[in-house]
Amino acid sequence: MKRIITILLVVLLSTCLCACNNNKNKQPNEIASLYEQGYEAEQTILFDSSWIALFMKDHDYHDAYKVVVKMDEKTYDKIIQCDTFEEEGLKQFLDIIEYLPNCTVTSMNDELPKEGELDQYIGKTIKDLEDEGYERTGYYLAEDGCLFYADGYKYSVLIQVEEVIKPEEMSYYSDYDLGQLTVKSMEFLGFSYRVLDWVS
Repeated sequence: MKRIITILLVVLLSTCLCACNNNKNKQPNEIASLYEQGYEAEQTILFDSSWIALFMKDHDYHDAYKVVVKMDEKTYDKIIQCDTFEEEGLKQFLDIIEYLPNCTVTSMNDELPKEGELDQYIGKTIKDLEDEGYERTGYYLAEDGCLFYADGYKYSVLIQVEEVIKPEEMSYYSDYDLGQLTVKSMEFLGFSYRVLDWVS
């Protein structure tokens, strides 16, 4: 009996060592380097056997990278089983994702809005923006006008309209009425969650 237990312990130890050394002879991909430089994955999604993330340093969209890691079905199944809200699950996740070879890192600098790019929407209506793919995600009633939050294919924006709407009047506005409001200004807030759908 003692010999059987000893054999089982040796087998178990060997298995653990193999698991720990799985990445010993592998080179980490660019994700490990981003973490070392202080970048964090601010937005992430698992989609079509790919892990897609937007990495930023200090929440700065002007210093952002999009990372796409493609993987086989077996690895994908392992990834989705990791509970990244738990320390051990996050460690398991990083041990897998940082060593996958099919990793693409792209700077988002070229995707930032050019000077004056958002000014082209001034004078248009909220409906015009919606026709171009923007989705209203919220609003704020200010003294000098109504502010709308919206997500487009690339940007999250803050839209100020010409019209002043009082809080007590807001309930009288239908979706059609809101769509007729005129854009006074448009401010870049960050990249839309939809940029994660661009699998490269």
